[in-house]
Amino acid sequence: KLFICSLFILSTHSISFAQSQRPSTGVLWKISGEQLEQPSYLFGIPPLFCSADDIIFPAVEHAIANTQQLVLDADKDSPEYTVQQQQVALNKSGIDVSAHMSVTEKEAVNKFFTSQFGAGLEQLKVYRPMVLASLISIKQLECQQPVDISAQLVQLAPEKEQEIVGLETLEYQASLFDKISVEEKARSIVKGVEHFEERKKQSKQVFDAY
Repeated sequence: KLFICSLFILSTHSISFAQSQRPSTGVLWKISGEQLEQPSYLFGIPPLFCSADDIIFPAVEHAIANTQQLVLDADKDSPEYTVQQQQVALNKSGIDVSAHMSVTEKEAVNKFFTSQFGAGLEQLKVYRPMVLASLISIKQLECQQPVDISAQLVQLAPEKEQEIVGLETLEYQASLFDKISVEEKARSIVKGVEHFEERKKQSKQVFDAY
């Protein structure tokens, strides 16, 4: 019996699907069949949410209580996880995404990060570009302290005597972003700032539907 969590990418296409086809259990799917001795569950979760109570509902708790393994994208109960997370966030290659922005774009992006986080591009360049893009997404949630849903599930696992398994390493996940060109990374950050209000509304629509 497995309880598998799958992160989903925000998309307005999720709205009609979530409302019309899975009204009772959201994106919690039970996997069973004649050739399977025991059922498993697949649970689609956003990386961050404003309240864990809105996601870890009774059906999820029931599924966790009836499985032996919790499978996440990475092994988040590992003692080394936090240190590894900090390491992969660092911009060790020294990529400067701001060098691929126009003067106007750089000013807009710098103003956004300074107003939202109290640090501009010069201070934040110690982090990988994917971290900057993630910070923009976090601000779209409109809540003071976003909750890491997978971390909440990790806390529940010991209570249910579940083994926690990671499908990938943080290093592997970060390497996927490294394959994206620096120009495209710069475009992503600029668009995130330019369309911030629009995407914030879209995020609210998706999470309300979820």
